[in-house]
Amino acid sequence: MNGRRQRRVPAFLEVLVNGKMVLKTFQQVAADPDLRGQVVGKAIAELEAWRDRYGDLLDLFGAIETLDIIDAIDVAKRTMGAKWPTLEDDILEDDG
Repeated sequence: MNGRRQRRVPAFLEVLVNGKMVLKTFQQVAADPDLRGQVVGKAIAELEAWRDRYGDLLDLFGAIETLDIIDAIDVAKRTMGAKWPTLEDDILEDDG
């Protein structure tokens, strides 16, 4: 393990299967590398969207304590390079 404290996980996750968004149990997603990749990719895409939406604003407002978060996202993206997920538009559609 990575030393992080155990967290609660959702019972169900929404994933794209055969062109349709469906709910799968956490265990089903965990057992399928493609579905896991979707979930991780969507999480990273949402993180990047948060960075794009708020990063400059937080910088302009002088929220110095948040700059480490923004920098960490940027470093992770540079480090991952081509492995940084890109997802189909169907997966990234707004959930609500």
